[in-house]
Amino acid sequence: MGWSYARVDFLPAVGAYCIFCRRELKAKKGIVVRQSDGREAFSGPGCAKSKMGDPKERLLDVASMALLVVEGRRGEAARSGPSSTASPGEQPEPRLDPGNETSEAPSPSAIHLPAVEYLRLRYEVMGEFNGNVTAVMRQAYWHLNKTGVLSPDAEGLLLGIMRKSAIDNSVFSDRNIRRCIGLEYWLKLALQNTKPDRRDYLNSMLDTLHYEWSLSQGQIEAINKWGKGLRKTMTSFPTLNNRSFAGVRRPDFMIRSRETRS
Repeated sequence: MGWSYARVDFLPAVGAYCIFCRRELKAKKGIVVRQSDGREAFSGPGCAKSKMGDPKERLLDVASMALLVVEGRRGEAARSGPSSTASPGEQPEPRLDPGNETSEAPSPSAIHLPAVEYLRLRYEVMGEFNGNVTAVMRQAYWHLNKTGVLSPDAEGLLLGIMRKSAIDNSVFSDRNIRRCIGLEYWLKLALQNTKPDRRDYLNSMLDTLHYEWSLSQGQIEAINKWGKGLRKTMTSFPTLNNRSFAGVRRPDFMIRSRETRS
C-alpha cells in the first residue's frame, strides 16, 4: 500500500516522527501523508519528496486556516504554530527542502482547481461536520481519487455551489468552511489542554459548530472568557474573533433541524 500527500497541518509539540526515516520533526507544522487504507502519519519534506515526488496539486494547508478566526489575523496565512511567539510575517514561506527534514511544508503547485480544494476540504477535513458532503459530492470525490481529475459535470456543480453560497453568504461558502476548520482546531486544542471533568462546555461548543457550521458572536465571546483561564497554563492560546461568522446564513433545513433538536 502506497503513501500519498494529504495536507499541511500543525504537528504535536512532542512525539511527531517521520514515518519513513523515524527522525523527530521539530517544525511547528508539517506534512501529513495518507496510506491507501486511510491511515495517516507525519513525514519530513525531504522524505516525502523522495518517496512520492513533488505534490501534483496544492496541498491543503489546514494550519493556515486556524489564523482566520484569530483576532487581528483575518486573511493572513499561518506560518507558525500556536505555540510560536513569532508573528506570521516573521516566518519563512513553507517549502520542500530535501536536505532539511524540519522544513515546514512543501511549496504549492501551480496547478490548482478551486473546486478540487473545496471538495477535499469538505470530504477530507470536515468529516465530523454534520452533512459535510452530499451523495453527489461523495461520488465526485471517489472519481477524483481514482482518476486524479474532476469530471466536467462535477466541477460545474461544485463551482456553482461555491458561487451561490458566496453570494448568499451561506454556511457552505468556501470562506465559511475555512473558518469552521480554523475554529475547530482551536476548540480541539483547548479540549486537549483542559481537565476531563471541565470539558463539557467546550464539547458543547464543538458539537454546535459541527452541527450548525458557525457559532454566534456571544458563543465565541464566551469561549474567549474561557480562554483567559486557559492562558494561565497555555500562554499561546489566542483571542478569537467574535465576528468570524458575522452575517453567515444557515439554510432552512438547518434551521428546522435545530428547532427539532431543541
